[in-house]
Amino acid sequence: MSTAIIYATVHGSTEKAAKMLCDKLRDAKVFDINRDAFDLDGFDTVIIGSYVRMGMFDKTIRKFVLKFYPVLMKKKTALFMCSIMPENEEKYWHNNYPPQLLEKSLKAHFGCEFDRKNYRGFEKRVAKSITKRNDEKGIYPVYRINEKSIIQFGKDLENNGLS
Repeated sequence: MSTAIIYATVHGSTEKAAKMLCDKLRDAKVFDINRDAFDLDGFDTVIIGSYVRMGMFDKTIRKFVLKFYPVLMKKKTALFMCSIMPENEEKYWHNNYPPQLLEKSLKAHFGCEFDRKNYRGFEKRVAKSITKRNDEKGIYPVYRINEKSIIQFGKDLENNGLS
């Protein structure tokens, strides 16, 4: 059973998470939707991953899901996101993907690496605002990819016949 992991990344967290997940699965291949060519016909399972930016998944990922929706509905599917706000996970899913795809897919949140040095312009101001707001509340989260979530997701995929 072959698996395609298709992802979009801006600062590298989603790419890192996709590759970590690939290492946990048998017969899986990783594709950056903005760089790599791939054909869904060669895969039994499709896993789609995106970063979250201002509540939205990557535009290319969203277009891909809409364009290939009929194909995805016939395949085994799973979804993951990388974001610094896990408390908004359900809202992000429902604002970005069709309900039927969400219902049939395993889903996971992998966290996100967050380093303000990687950001420029408007993104840097938003990042500073988020961390300042948390600092004022006395919240000092560690922003990183949650490897335990990736390991568990890999096990869930295997247990559900998706890998």
